[in-house]
Amino acid sequence: MPIFKKVKMTENDISFKIRGAAFNVYNTLGPGHSNLFMKALCIMK
Repeated sequence: MPIFKKVKMTENDISFKIRGAAFNVYNTLGPGHSNLFMKALCIMK
């Protein structure tokens, strides 16, 4: 019996989950760690 269940997700569903996780990490780390946060997300300015 598989542990994970296959779920059909749209690109919008996936994006929503990723953004939600990113906001949770940012809120946990706080605004003083934005450089680390951006590196973790591979966002380049």
